[in-house]
Amino acid sequence: MSSHSAIDVAYKFLQKAASEGGSLTPMQLQKLVYIAHGCSLGWCDAPLIKDDVYAWKFGPVIEDLYHCFKRFRADEVQVTDKQIEAMVEAAGFSDAEDEIIDAVWNNYKHYSGPQLSDLTHQPGTPWYQTWRHGDSSYAGAVIDNRTIAEHYKHMLAGA
Repeated sequence: MSSHSAIDVAYKFLQKAASEGGSLTPMQLQKLVYIAHGCSLGWCDAPLIKDDVYAWKFGPVIEDLYHCFKRFRADEVQVTDKQIEAMVEAAGFSDAEDEIIDAVWNNYKHYSGPQLSDLTHQPGTPWYQTWRHGDSSYAGAVIDNRTIAEHYKHMLAGA
């Protein structure tokens, strides 16, 4: 497995949504990419994305992904099928990475952005641990991949 940009993984989720006649908001993309990254760390001991994940007030945020899609605000992300195909093809996802993304998609595709955000804010989550460690006053602390991996290993073992 190799690490991808969070934007590449987001386009993979956009492809999944488009193939089912749906779309996604920037918040949904943030959280789906984060969850997929966590599952990759938990299942394969390998990061899915090379980007850092930050503890922001409203949950874990991947900064490049945020800036890429923030212009859509709470609206659905509008991209063409050609844009999606070009990005996904260039990323070259492995079969294992596709399996992780498929599993996350199948489990979370019906969740809204706020619902996904709520999942990442639960006590004990990596965001919660990092945010609380900073006394809820330091927005922007990096959520360590080891913390994410430990959380998802525990979560996946109980699933």
